[in-house]
Amino acid sequence: MLLFVTCSSDDGDGSVDPVEPTKQVTEAELTEIPVTNAPFLTEVSGMAHSLVADSVLWVHNDSGDKPAVYAISKTGRYLGEIILTNAANQDWEAIATVENGGKKYIYIADFGDNKSQYTSYFFYRIEEPDVNSYLGKTLELSPEVAEYSYEDIITQDAEAFLINASSLEILILSKVLSNSRVYDLGDPFNGNNLAVRLGTIDYGFVTASDVSNNQVLIKTYGAIYCFEQLPSLYESIQAEPANLSYFPEYRGESVCWDKDNKGYFTMSELEDGQQIPVLNYYRFK
Repeated sequence: MLLFVTCSSDDGDGSVDPVEPTKQVTEAELTEIPVTNAPFLTEVSGMAHSLVADSVLWVHNDSGDKPAVYAISKTGRYLGEIILTNAANQDWEAIATVENGGKKYIYIADFGDNKSQYTSYFFYRIEEPDVNSYLGKTLELSPEVAEYSYEDIITQDAEAFLINASSLEILILSKVLSNSRVYDLGDPFNGNNLAVRLGTIDYGFVTASDVSNNQVLIKTYGAIYCFEQLPSLYESIQAEPANLSYFPEYRGESVCWDKDNKGYFTMSELEDGQQIPVLNYYRFK
């Protein structure tokens, strides 16, 4: 299904993002792609583009699912899964891929906490495999694990993070009604285990983010913003963004760039009665 869309600030449940669009919307064509043979993708809360295979996206469900990331094609075909051994899905909310030192990594963030019930949060890291070597099958990998906490608060709900490919330093964006708090975790796999608050940004209900080719995406329930990447990721998201086309979804909590930033993907949780998950692709005009 092909649609021409512009940005809206309504999240589908009647609420409105605290910040209205600040620039004219950068328009894109929306194609809706049913994802076949994957009825278990009921609560997708994270998505990242593969660095190994141009046609592959990695997704995961949030709390309640097994500790697994799933490979799907850009045409909507389920390809296989990775089970993270010695891991748990406390509340997985974000995923990213990054290349550093000749290695291609998948990062998974276990930092959701909308009931304020946890005091420790986790990042998992694995080297990205070639999904073509286990199509339709399950691969088990043992991840690196980094546990962390926040310096200024015991419990915190978050659904988005940004990672610097050069330093592997991580910024965490909290999920609050307005003025999302930004925390610097540094490199959690190099001994850093305390997230230090840097400040806030002008957006609430931040649900997803991505960094690619010197551009940063931040997604809320009602909008997608694009920032030019500066040497500091924190400075990048303090600048005025461009607003990208977005058709609000039911609990849309994932976004990632397409290869070469020619477009971007989103995916949401399934609505009541919906049987088939849908991958949304926005291609710039």
